[in-house]
Amino acid sequence: MKFGINDVIIYSEGGFTLGLGNIYRMIELAKSLKENRDFHIRFVTSSEAYIAELIRYNGFDVLLAEYDKLLEVISGQSFELLIIDKLGVESDFIQSIKDKKSNHFKTVIFGNCTSANQLADLVVNAVIGTDFSNKIHTDHSGTKYLTGPKYLTLRKEFAYKAYQHKNILNNILLLFGGSDQANLSCKILEYFRGSSNPYKFTVIIGKGYRFHAELEGITRGNDNIKVLRDIDNVEDVMLENDFLITSPGTTLFEGFYLGIPCIALYQNDSQKEVFRNFYMTFSYEGIDNLENYMNDVYFNIEKYYEELDKLEIGSGKQDIINHISELM
Repeated sequence: MKFGINDVIIYSEGGFTLGLGNIYRMIELAKSLKENRDFHIRFVTSSEAYIAELIRYNGFDVLLAEYDKLLEVISGQSFELLIIDKLGVESDFIQSIKDKKSNHFKTVIFGNCTSANQLADLVVNAVIGTDFSNKIHTDHSGTKYLTGPKYLTLRKEFAYKAYQHKNILNNILLLFGGSDQANLSCKILEYFRGSSNPYKFTVIIGKGYRFHAELEGITRGNDNIKVLRDIDNVEDVMLENDFLITSPGTTLFEGFYLGIPCIALYQNDSQKEVFRNFYMTFSYEGIDNLENYMNDVYFNIEKYYEELDKLEIGSGKQDIINHISELM
């Protein structure tokens, strides 16, 4: 085997505005690739330092670069496969890397709809640019596409339909990514202050969270609210709860995969545009009575599961690994 044949670079970004979904998706992909083949995988990002720490914590080397130095840093690495998970990646960016590299390499892009896709060997769009139906096709430029929620790269620890429905709605989990940029946790806790039902809430926040003072003011002295920070056992916490309120993205699909009843509230215009009219996604301001809606979902669980089964969420993960491995 020639030197470098298994070298892989993964470029992705995350943070307060972007969230952590892309980063977790690429970490899980990297782990799955290494399980199937002896890949040497390194990450490149221009995100904040805590993103690099998260990647290293999961066992991967990472190069932290200034945004305007990314092209130079990536081009200077030895690799046979470049994987990019960044919304709106430009074709000039990829073409410039190709021009600077003396060796031919394969390119895989996740979650993107720009003309850069025509320069890729494989594009995986589980959500963006799809109608949430599962398809495989090849375009006029020869790029192969895997599209639809079947091709979500979910974390391995999430077990399919592990959730047990108790028919009693007491415990509610609030999880809006590591940053909760729209401050939805605080808004929802304030909303339920007026409820006559003694719900118990668990709130998960991460390193990107910035509303500590407000959250502490709401939770101080309230035994019905528990706050968890920077945890790595999200599946366990989900299964301890009866209902999940989250935002559209990785966590929503992980909840769907587990089978926990959930709804998702948009945190920004990008989520609203991508997930508009998608199952169980809403604007916070657009729900007249959040508590009634939550109860309607929870106590009609069979209807909920019927809709989830149509999506085949995450069942094509091994297909992604196989397609990438075939490129090498």
